[in-house]
Amino acid sequence: MVTLSVFETDLYLASLPSIATNFNCAQSFAHNSLSIYLLSFAISVLFAGPLSDRFGRKKTFLIGLAVDIIGSILIFFTPYSSLFLLGRAFQGVGGCCGSVFSRVISKELFPPKKGMQVLTYLYIAISLSIAITPALGGFIEGISGWRSNIVFLALFQITIWIGCYAYIPETNKDQKSSLSLASIYQNALTALSLKDFRYYSLLIAIAWSGFFIYVSASSFLFIEWFKKTPFEFGILFALTISGMTFGSLFAGRLFSYFSLKNTFLIGVVLLNIAGLLLFLPLKSCAGFCIYMLIYLMGTGILLSSCQMQITLYRKELISSLFSFFIFFQMLGASIGDFILSLTSSALIAPYLISICALSSLFLHLLMSRKEIYQRTELYRE
Repeated sequence: MVTLSVFETDLYLASLPSIATNFNCAQSFAHNSLSIYLLSFAISVLFAGPLSDRFGRKKTFLIGLAVDIIGSILIFFTPYSSLFLLGRAFQGVGGCCGSVFSRVISKELFPPKKGMQVLTYLYIAISLSIAITPALGGFIEGISGWRSNIVFLALFQITIWIGCYAYIPETNKDQKSSLSLASIYQNALTALSLKDFRYYSLLIAIAWSGFFIYVSASSFLFIEWFKKTPFEFGILFALTISGMTFGSLFAGRLFSYFSLKNTFLIGVVLLNIAGLLLFLPLKSCAGFCIYMLIYLMGTGILLSSCQMQITLYRKELISSLFSFFIFFQMLGASIGDFILSLTSSALIAPYLISICALSSLFLHLLMSRKEIYQRTELYRE
């Protein structure tokens, strides 16, 4: 369930040049297809929490995933670029439900200590799926074209729907009797009133913006600039994404030796080392992969650290906080991808990622002066 959005963004990465050619569109069309997915994801996540509070986690997820499957069917059959983008928007709804409810359900099914372990496993699953899916998509693309990736994705979605219907229990036993926009507004005020939560959200939005600039530009850089095959692209992409896996694993160990403030600082420093290296001329494929490996290791540390801290809030806040955290995360990704779509070439991507890295350092220094970590430390036993 938690890997659904990864498959929907990464499985077709190797196919982006082919998709642009198929619809006789520029590179910006391929970038926009990802931006629309992310924007749909970000908007849907605001309503996912309140809807699940009213109708239940399981029912809301099953309906969202049904919309997701409809989007995949539309993408497979459409000959029109506009309907392709509409299908991507539908997929954003299902991807949102998978990301939000997998975290919330794991929190509600297990006691706090076990829940933290389960969340760590979820982050590892996300990182591993990010590493695997581009190579898998490149392999399928090389054999039978981009529409075959959509067939694989639809089968994956249907399998999740059946599994959730059959095996996942309803964890929200106290469903509300009404649903109002006022509750969404009140949840937003509560989330934004928390100083440390604002910091986590802004920091991960910046890091995720750089990450999705890389995701969106990667197939064009590797396939068209470095002259790699779709399958070779998938392998290289997987190698760079392994940095996020290592970062997620490393984050738990860092908490054992460093304070929360220094753990975040390590993640930010890694982002900025990569950011400075990415300002160098893009000549070597190996060098570019190493730079992105460092950037994504820092991103993995920050993502795991931020989400672990959110779980320390009161139970009644968890659903709303996760929803708004993921909203800012995906909003940052969609903004970064949209900015990339305004440029004339994917070669601009490394410089945009560098700007994101430098922005994270500025935010960290600014919030450190305001003692942002002081309140969160009180939650840790």
